[in-house]
Amino acid sequence: MILDTHGWLVPTDSDPTIVRYTTVRTNSLATIYPIGVVWHWTGGKGNSKFSENLSRSIANYNPQKDRAASWNALIAKDGTIYQSASFHVGTWHVGRPGTIGSQRWASINRVTIGIELENAGRLLKVDSKFYCWPFYVNPTVAEKKRLMDPSLEIQMERAIMHGGVYFDNYTAKQIESAKLILAVLVNRFKWKPEVCILEHSKFDPERKEDPGPLWSEKILPSLIAEIFQT
Repeated sequence: MILDTHGWLVPTDSDPTIVRYTTVRTNSLATIYPIGVVWHWTGGKGNSKFSENLSRSIANYNPQKDRAASWNALIAKDGTIYQSASFHVGTWHVGRPGTIGSQRWASINRVTIGIELENAGRLLKVDSKFYCWPFYVNPTVAEKKRLMDPSLEIQMERAIMHGGVYFDNYTAKQIESAKLILAVLVNRFKWKPEVCILEHSKFDPERKEDPGPLWSEKILPSLIAEIFQT
């Protein structure tokens, strides 16, 4: 896998499939090149077309009906990479100010790239079944009156416990694709490990949990060690 001169991924040899759905939801960077990557999870139950449909959905933007959100790339459960924007531009993936290293930035979107991982996030176990957010058919009523939503049931084999909480697991193909992308970005932009581990939750901790402790505490450190050979 390589990055062309315009910031788009190009597969080589036995690389995972790379699909391009270009989005208009971008912004220019406040730096010459991005200074780091922010990891996210998509939320949602997912299916075979989930990542593709999400990528298609951000191709255009109607401010009257669309959520102001986008990302540079999305990695599906099967390892397919959907790139929506060049890695030379910013996208609408954080929408907050924040500090990276010792530098305060007015907009994280204007100095980083965003990578989404298809993942349902935190799961709720009821009896022997697992459900993803918002868990219930009627989530706004009193807790004792809530009913589990069968359409949000997650296959048992996807559930993994980490830190006493169940999460949707990341797949081996997803992890491999993430490693390949990150290695390319590190090589191109000469990043240090500390700017490869940025999380959405770091910049919006009151509202966001993604990409979750399973990714940030277990999976990502292993990828960083391999890439930087530490």
